[in-house]
Amino acid sequence: MAAKKTVAKKKTVGTKFPAKTPAAIKKQEAEARRKASDREVQLAQIDGQFGNNMAFDRDRIISETKFFIGIISQSILEVGSRLLRLKEHLPHGEFQPALEEIGIHPREARRMMQATAKFTGTKAQLASLGKTKLLELMVEDDEELEALADGGTIAGLSLDDVDRMSAGDLRKNLRKERQKREKEAETNERLLDDKNKKIDELAKELNNGPVIPTWPKLAESVSVETTQAAGRILLACDQLEALQDHILNGDYEGMTDDEAEHATEFMAVGYGEALIQAHTRIGELMDMYQESLSGYTESYEERKANISDNK
Repeated sequence: MAAKKTVAKKKTVGTKFPAKTPAAIKKQEAEARRKASDREVQLAQIDGQFGNNMAFDRDRIISETKFFIGIISQSILEVGSRLLRLKEHLPHGEFQPALEEIGIHPREARRMMQATAKFTGTKAQLASLGKTKLLELMVEDDEELEALADGGTIAGLSLDDVDRMSAGDLRKNLRKERQKREKEAETNERLLDDKNKKIDELAKELNNGPVIPTWPKLAESVSVETTQAAGRILLACDQLEALQDHILNGDYEGMTDDEAEHATEFMAVGYGEALIQAHTRIGELMDMYQESLSGYTESYEERKANISDNK
């Protein structure tokens, strides 16, 4: 019986890849050169179309981009200042046709005018931050913006921090800081309420029963509660102001102009109804005050004036 031949196995290169023939290697190298050549042609087209055929320089392009962002922001403020003058000088009903003649949507015109009114004086240097960041900062208090422009911080961020971060990150930080302030205000109010309750409970225990407050204590208690209630109203007013800005400057991306206009109208109607209800209720309280308490205010002012005259 003839011996069985042993067939040698093909060797492999490395642990996974079979040996390649010279022809396969040449084909792979040619494909790599073709892709590199195509990429060079693509970059040359980009540089020719958008770079005036200047060689690519990362640092120079970043510097130029920041420069032109500043120009855009300054242009927005310049446009806003002119729109404000048009609005004030033109008779009623003529501002809208003027916007149509310019070719600007009323919503965009409102945003530019608000930005101009907000970023004046010492805050003007914040214009270099760019349009989107300016609009994010518009809801912040003037005092905080002035502090930021003068080298301070806002939401724990310096001007350099705001300049480096994206508009989305800035929005998140500002929103987080506003929520933190609201939570702190609620916590302080709750602690004050708890403190007053404990004082009342202790007073009852010490006097073996309900305490009839003398007028100074009653006056102090009512004064504290009045201040707390007014503080809640002022906080609500700040929240309503922020909501109004959100209606005017919210993210309408992905909507057509008609859809954005309808959305704005819907929110404006609900917002207006809420303001009318609040205004009506405040008006009722003012009427009640005028009828029943304003006389005490007048007598207090007279007594204070007499004491001052007798000194």
